[in-house]
Amino acid sequence: MTRPRQSAERTAERLRNLGHQPLILPLTRPRHLPEDAEKALGRPHSALVVTSAEAVRAISKLDLSAYLDVPVFAVGSATADEVRHAGFCTVRVADGTGEGLARLLIDLDRQDL
Repeated sequence: MTRPRQSAERTAERLRNLGHQPLILPLTRPRHLPEDAEKALGRPHSALVVTSAEAVRAISKLDLSAYLDVPVFAVGSATADEVRHAGFCTVRVADGTGEGLARLLIDLDRQDL
């Protein structure tokens, strides 16, 4: 599975707890481009949808104070943990899959925003 080292360490720990001996081979390193993150956050949003913990780490280097009260919909619990760590107040969590995140958004009652 390809993922940044920080995420790989968490996955490896879960595998160790199940009796496996994981081997981490860092083949990639995340490269955050602040100008892309600023562009994405440069307009008003009624909600944010986050599909990876690494995406949250990329935007967490920015001034997020204007967005911390905006509801965030996270693909899974690891992503939600990063969202909360970044200071966001309202976090809804899907089951860890893209399909689950889509279902969460489809089922969303507009009054929740």
